[in-house]
Amino acid sequence: MKEATVTDLPSGYARALRERRLQRKERGGPGSAYCLHGSYWLDMEQRLIQCRKCERFVDAFDVLLALSRDEDWLLFARDEQLKLRREKHDLEREIKNLKAQKRRSGHG
Repeated sequence: MKEATVTDLPSGYARALRERRLQRKERGGPGSAYCLHGSYWLDMEQRLIQCRKCERFVDAFDVLLALSRDEDWLLFARDEQLKLRREKHDLEREIKNLKAQKRRSGHG
């Protein structure tokens, strides 16, 4: 497949393509620019994603991957929260039962 030349593309996309190629060289390998800021502008007309903070153009797949990791982390955190709530409830019930046993045995 022939790689598109910069002159064949709309101006905004051409600028983004140039920047992506430059960033690939900076990273020293294949792939696109990656940004850890996690706050993006979406250009739906030119189908580009740009970081709001550093203004680098970011590959859409990298953004989707980051979002999926965030979702996985949120699901894990929610499961852990539910588990801790159950443990807290069980411990509170155990404390209540021990206090009742102590009162019944006459030590309270």
